[in-house]
Amino acid sequence: MTGKCYNIPNILESLAMDVMSGKITIEEAASELNRCNYTPYVDTVRTQTILAPYVEKISAEKGATK
Repeated sequence: MTGKCYNIPNILESLAMDVMSGKITIEEAASELNRCNYTPYVDTVRTQTILAPYVEKISAEKGATK
């Protein structure tokens, strides 16, 4: 029996999607990363650095679908 493949985004992908869509701000994303122990304090610069590869990936996928 073959298993089903699910495309479930991780927290970094989810935050990148939410920031790009305007659902949350970069400050809220930084706060969430701090809450999940990705950063020692709320740091927007580090959050942008962490989310940059995911933002590029999402942008490339959107460009491919247009």
